[in-house]
Amino acid sequence: MFEFLKKEKINYTVYSKNFELKENNLKVIYNILKKNFYKKYPKKVNFREFTEFKFNLLSFINKKNNYIFTINRNNKIAGFSIGVLKNKNFYESHIYIHPKFQRKRFGSKLSLRALSYTRSNFKIKNFIPLNVENNAIFDINKHIEIGRAHV
Repeated sequence: MFEFLKKEKINYTVYSKNFELKENNLKVIYNILKKNFYKKYPKKVNFREFTEFKFNLLSFINKKNNYIFTINRNNKIAGFSIGVLKNKNFYESHIYIHPKFQRKRFGSKLSLRALSYTRSNFKIKNFIPLNVENNAIFDINKHIEIGRAHV
């Protein structure tokens, strides 16, 4: 009845070489990437395209210092980011957020989580966003410079 009164459960997952990315989550990430957004997800996917995508993503994640961060709302993936750790810098190359969750700061929350994780685990010097389509990410770097970035 009062949908807006429900507290959203937001959590994050980090995938790297040592973490298994489940088939169902791969399909959700594939759908977000392909912009195939449907009420029920994962929707059926093109088997050939999905197999190629799965191979490429798993090849990426099985390399040292490559990471995928997901933001989950009520235990469903709402978006993800991809990044690489190199020379004490973390390069966040892509952020994809499901349209239903865009303009709700999910991308910023996800980037802050990636920053927090890499800063605490690897003592990074710089967090460098690449391929940015939204200026909100630059606010994060302003917070980093003055030491206020927290998750």
